[in-house]
Amino acid sequence: MRILTALLLGVALSATGAFAEECKKLEKQQEKNECYSKQLPLSEKALSDTYKVVLGRLQDRPDTLTALELAQEAWKVYRDAECLFSASGSAGGSAYVGVLAECKDDLTDARVKKLNTYLHCKEGDPACPVPGP
Repeated sequence: MRILTALLLGVALSATGAFAEECKKLEKQQEKNECYSKQLPLSEKALSDTYKVVLGRLQDRPDTLTALELAQEAWKVYRDAECLFSASGSAGGSAYVGVLAECKDDLTDARVKKLNTYLHCKEGDPACPVPGP
Protein backbone atom coordinates (compact mmCIF):
# COMPACT_ATOMS: atom_id res chain seq x y z
CA MET A 1 0.00 0.00 0.00
CA ARG A 2 2.80 2.43 0.86
CA ILE A 3 4.55 1.69 -2.41
CA LEU A 4 1.32 2.46 -4.26
CA THR A 5 0.94 5.74 -2.35
CA ALA A 6 4.52 6.73 -3.20
CA LEU A 7 3.97 5.82 -6.84
CA LEU A 8 0.77 7.86 -7.04
CA LEU A 9 2.46 10.85 -5.41
CA GLY A 10 5.28 10.62 -7.94
CA VAL A 11 2.83 10.58 -10.85
CA ALA A 12 0.93 13.54 -9.39
CA LEU A 13 4.15 15.52 -8.90
CA SER A 14 5.36 14.94 -12.43
CA ALA A 15 1.95 15.84 -13.88
CA THR A 16 1.67 19.09 -11.95
CA GLY A 17 5.26 20.04 -12.80
CA ALA A 18 4.69 19.42 -16.50
CA PHE A 19 1.52 21.50 -16.48
CA ALA A 20 3.33 24.37 -14.74
CA GLU A 21 6.03 24.30 -17.39
CA GLU A 22 3.33 24.62 -20.05
CA CYS A 23 1.93 27.68 -18.25
CA LYS A 24 5.37 29.33 -18.25
CA LYS A 25 5.63 28.90 -22.04
CA LEU A 26 2.44 30.84 -22.75
CA GLU A 27 2.91 34.35 -24.05
CA LYS A 28 -0.50 36.00 -23.65
CA GLN A 29 -1.22 37.18 -20.13
CA GLN A 30 -4.84 36.07 -20.19
CA GLU A 31 -3.75 32.55 -21.18
CA LYS A 32 -1.18 32.49 -18.37
CA ASN A 33 -3.79 33.68 -15.87
CA GLU A 34 -6.17 30.93 -16.96
CA CYS A 35 -3.45 28.29 -16.95
CA TYR A 36 -2.25 29.11 -13.44
CA SER A 37 -5.82 29.30 -12.17
CA LYS A 38 -6.07 25.63 -13.17
CA GLN A 39 -2.52 24.68 -12.14
CA LEU A 40 -2.48 26.07 -8.59
CA PRO A 41 -5.30 23.82 -7.30
CA LEU A 42 -3.43 20.80 -8.72
CA SER A 43 -0.26 21.82 -6.88
CA GLU A 44 -2.21 22.43 -3.69
CA LYS A 45 -3.77 18.97 -4.01
CA ALA A 46 -0.30 17.43 -4.44
CA LEU A 47 0.81 19.33 -1.32
CA SER A 48 -2.19 18.12 0.65
CA ASP A 49 -1.62 14.52 -0.42
CA THR A 50 2.09 14.61 0.39
CA TYR A 51 1.46 16.33 3.73
CA LYS A 52 -1.03 13.62 4.69
CA VAL A 53 1.54 10.90 3.98
CA VAL A 54 4.11 12.70 6.15
CA LEU A 55 1.49 13.12 8.91
CA GLY A 56 0.73 9.43 8.72
CA ARG A 57 4.35 8.51 9.30
CA LEU A 58 4.55 10.78 12.36
CA GLN A 59 1.58 9.39 14.27
CA ASP A 60 3.89 7.72 16.80
CA ARG A 61 5.94 10.90 17.28
CA PRO A 62 3.66 13.55 18.78
CA ASP A 63 6.38 16.18 19.31
CA THR A 64 7.58 15.86 15.72
CA LEU A 65 3.97 15.90 14.50
CA THR A 66 3.37 19.16 16.35
CA ALA A 67 6.56 20.64 14.89
CA LEU A 68 5.41 19.67 11.37
CA GLU A 69 1.99 21.24 11.91
CA LEU A 70 3.60 24.48 13.14
CA ALA A 71 6.02 24.49 10.23
CA GLN A 72 3.21 23.95 7.73
CA GLU A 73 1.13 26.79 9.14
CA ALA A 74 4.16 29.10 9.14
CA TRP A 75 4.96 28.04 5.58
CA LYS A 76 1.43 28.94 4.43
CA VAL A 77 1.73 32.41 5.97
CA TYR A 78 5.17 32.85 4.38
CA ARG A 79 3.98 31.69 0.94
CA ASP A 80 1.01 34.00 0.89
CA ALA A 81 2.96 37.02 2.19
CA GLU A 82 5.90 36.42 -0.15
CA CYS A 83 3.60 36.14 -3.14
CA LEU A 84 1.67 39.28 -2.22
CA PHE A 85 5.00 41.08 -2.11
CA SER A 86 6.27 39.44 -5.30
CA ALA A 87 3.11 40.32 -7.23
CA SER A 88 2.80 43.84 -5.81
CA GLY A 89 4.62 45.32 -8.80
CA SER A 90 1.70 44.27 -10.99
CA ALA A 91 -1.09 45.21 -8.55
CA GLY A 92 -4.03 46.73 -10.37
CA GLY A 93 -2.96 45.33 -13.72
CA SER A 94 -4.08 42.37 -15.77
CA ALA A 95 -0.94 40.40 -14.90
CA TYR A 96 -1.53 40.52 -11.13
CA VAL A 97 -3.70 37.39 -10.89
CA GLY A 98 -1.28 35.34 -12.97
CA VAL A 99 1.84 36.62 -11.21
CA LEU A 100 0.28 35.87 -7.81
CA ALA A 101 -0.85 32.39 -8.86
CA GLU A 102 2.50 31.58 -10.49
CA CYS A 103 4.35 32.57 -7.33
CA LYS A 104 2.05 30.49 -5.14
CA ASP A 105 2.36 27.56 -7.53
CA ASP A 106 6.18 27.76 -7.56
CA LEU A 107 6.42 27.91 -3.78
CA THR A 108 3.82 25.17 -3.34
CA ASP A 109 5.73 22.94 -5.74
CA ALA A 110 8.94 23.60 -3.79
CA ARG A 111 7.17 22.68 -0.53
CA VAL A 112 5.90 19.43 -2.05
CA LYS A 113 9.43 18.58 -3.14
CA LYS A 114 10.79 19.36 0.34
CA LEU A 115 8.18 17.20 2.08
CA ASN A 116 8.83 14.47 -0.46
CA THR A 117 12.55 14.46 0.42
CA TYR A 118 11.53 13.66 4.00
CA LEU A 119 9.64 10.65 2.70
CA HIS A 120 12.74 9.31 0.95
CA CYS A 121 15.54 9.92 3.46
CA LYS A 122 18.30 7.42 3.87
CA GLU A 123 17.86 5.32 6.98
CA GLY A 124 19.82 6.74 9.89
CA ASP A 125 19.96 10.30 8.49
CA PRO A 126 19.94 12.50 11.62
CA ALA A 127 18.60 15.44 9.59
CA CYS A 128 15.48 13.50 8.61
CA PRO A 129 12.51 13.85 10.98
CA VAL A 130 10.28 11.37 9.13
CA PRO A 131 10.72 7.63 9.70
CA GLY A 132 10.76 5.30 6.73
CA PRO A 133 7.75 3.29 5.68
